[in-house]
Amino acid sequence: MLISETCLPGVMLIRPVRHCDARGFFAEIFREDMFIRHGIGVQFVQENYSQSENANVIRGLHFQIPPFAQAKLVRVT
Repeated sequence: MLISETCLPGVMLIRPVRHCDARGFFAEIFREDMFIRHGIGVQFVQENYSQSENANVIRGLHFQIPPFAQAKLVRVT
């Protein structure tokens, strides 16, 4: 996977590398040691999945302050 910084402080771009063959493809989506190597020291304990029916809509991505703050790992497919 390729991990790079963005212009937004604390926001990283994580791009899976697809390994393709005749059967399809395989890609690592999360790998703790790679995240730690790039300074992403978040321990994920919950994963949610949402689907937006309309264009330009992102569900489940809202600002939270302590004690309810959560780190976000967003996958765009």
